[in-house]
Amino acid sequence: MRPKSKTSRKRNKTSKIINYLKFILRLLTNKTIASVIIICSLVTWVYYSGEYDRFIKTVDYYQNNITRTLGITIKDILLSGEVNTSSSDILDVINNPDIYYEPVIDNSSIFNINLLQAKKELEKLPWVHYASVERQYPSTLSVNIIEYKPLALWQNKGNIHLINEEGQIIKENNIKKFSNLIIMVGDDVPTYAANLIRTINNQPELAAMVSSATRISNRRWDITLLNGVKIKLPEKNADQAWDYLAKTDEETGILDSGAKQIDLRVDNKMFVR
Repeated sequence: MRPKSKTSRKRNKTSKIINYLKFILRLLTNKTIASVIIICSLVTWVYYSGEYDRFIKTVDYYQNNITRTLGITIKDILLSGEVNTSSSDILDVINNPDIYYEPVIDNSSIFNINLLQAKKELEKLPWVHYASVERQYPSTLSVNIIEYKPLALWQNKGNIHLINEEGQIIKENNIKKFSNLIIMVGDDVPTYAANLIRTINNQPELAAMVSSATRISNRRWDITLLNGVKIKLPEKNADQAWDYLAKTDEETGILDSGAKQIDLRVDNKMFVR
């Protein structure tokens, strides 16, 4: 095969350029594609020209003014789900300027609030497990929260803490109003508390008699009833031992017999003192 001459290569290169220009021309004659190109070019120019911030502020300014004119502003806040969380704490979050795109002003646009940031800030409140914030047009914010459930009182190193079902400490100043909860003692209580509560609640009548629970050697539980009887649960199969105790008490009334201690650490056996 004979090599191409310089003239031939130049002709091919020129032809490619012409074909490329024809392709660009065809794109520009297509209205849809041309519009996309123009818009993309405009956006690129605005972003890299240093006019981006000014452009965004201008859009925000007109948006806020238009929405205020139309009455699409935050006028009402609808709260739901709060039990132990005060409404004032929720409103403090909603009124915090940090959750708004622009500074908060009177009759602020309902579009000004950052819903995701508001959700995150609400979920930092001690009792709040989950929060949602939604716009209800034209002028209402709907705030719904799901709170943690108080599980037990944890006595540790001389202090008493309220813990939730996930073993987390709930910062609560008024612990006294939760005095009906079981008191649990031990370093690793938060890890194992939920499992024990489920075991205890499997027998409602017996659960109503429980006063406190103590972790023994980080392996098992001792349960103290309101009448002072101590129940020694095994390290394994504690739920079966608890069911066995409930059945035996129903048949014999052993918990009212004057016993001081009931040892259930051996499967299907009970040692009473």
